[in-house]
Amino acid sequence: MSFFDIIDAGATVQDPTDVNVWHTGSIEIPDLLQIGWQGGLIDPNGLYFNGKTYATGVQTNNIAGQRNRVVIVQYDGATPTVPPIYAFVGSGTDGQDTLNHPRPAMLIDPSGYIWIYQTTIHQTPIRVWKSDNPEDISSFTLVHTIPEINGLNYGYPKPILQPDGRVFILVRSNDGVGPADLYNTLILKSTDATQTSWTAQPIADAEHETTGNRHYHNVFRKYGTNTVQMFGTSFRASGTNTYWKHAITKTTLGNYTTYSNAAGTFSKDVDLNGMINDSEMNGNFVVNSASQSTIELARMAGIQVDDTAYTYVLKEGAFGEFMKVSNTGVVTKADVQIPNVLTENQANLCQLWYNGNDIIGAIRRTIGPKTFDTIFRLDKTTLAQTTIEDVPPRIEMPQNYDQIPVGGWYMQHLTLNGVFHWKATQKIY
Repeated sequence: MSFFDIIDAGATVQDPTDVNVWHTGSIEIPDLLQIGWQGGLIDPNGLYFNGKTYATGVQTNNIAGQRNRVVIVQYDGATPTVPPIYAFVGSGTDGQDTLNHPRPAMLIDPSGYIWIYQTTIHQTPIRVWKSDNPEDISSFTLVHTIPEINGLNYGYPKPILQPDGRVFILVRSNDGVGPADLYNTLILKSTDATQTSWTAQPIADAEHETTGNRHYHNVFRKYGTNTVQMFGTSFRASGTNTYWKHAITKTTLGNYTTYSNAAGTFSKDVDLNGMINDSEMNGNFVVNSASQSTIELARMAGIQVDDTAYTYVLKEGAFGEFMKVSNTGVVTKADVQIPNVLTENQANLCQLWYNGNDIIGAIRRTIGPKTFDTIFRLDKTTLAQTTIEDVPPRIEMPQNYDQIPVGGWYMQHLTLNGVFHWKATQKIY
């Protein structure tokens, strides 16, 4: 059953064309675990395409074959008072424990077809689903199941669409064979646009200063004109929640074989010369060796605008810092200056996007008993932050909730007790 929360939304009196109005509502989804993920920019499970917003999540129940079943939600910004619709994608998986915290990745190709990469994060295979029709979530076909390739297991998929229709997926090795093979960074490459055949290439060795170190990687979302793709990697000591270094790696668009540091002073063809090793990583790619955090989600993530990366990371003794990394390797840093960001968990839900002129962000903060998403402008030169608006959450609850910057505007949502609560505006920040 789905319903629209008229009391909260006031849908009977709101003008759908009023961009300054927030539209809110709820959808009850059977056996819903959650839509999105509580990691902000770490794993953004939302996309915007042709006026519609899409978000993925998972269903959880005790029916064999249905655990971790993918749920997709579609919200039409052209009719903002109409609640989102949802659908289930294929079947679930068996035998998964809570540590697998599945987060289905998603991309939409230029023709509007929706691709979903179903994974349990810590285990292979990756199931590749394609919508049967463009911009239509009602039915999907299983195109391919990516098994282990050359004995390499993988998780945390971050798909990247290529101009020729191929898809490359940045993943982390999880094979567990031994310390030398554990938690490396890999790239999976579809051999053509059908995504029915894949190869795997290791990029970087995870043994960074400690045995069992883990790589957590993120693909920076591209805005403007770009010639490179940048990745952010955070290093986590195995068995702890301590993150102590962050690195930037880039490759020329269309290449994904030769990887360089931000300054372009070091590069390596990993197909010909093997993975980037520990000393090469430490001496060339690390851009932040002073920031540390014991929060589990303290990972580097961000966007890139015209070949310049803008990212956010947590930091001991502060509630994070913003970082700008140019295509020539110049690094600019600034601590979070927005007051009342009270916890690292709140700060870690920071989102960044680009509206065509400015870097816009949203960060969680608490004022008295109330929690807000604060929309702010991030100066592209100095990284100074200017508050624009405080947006109360859809419902006032202590749980984290997801945020999706869609186009130039904004959507937030929360999953609570199997109900998807949403709040969206057409306002352009």
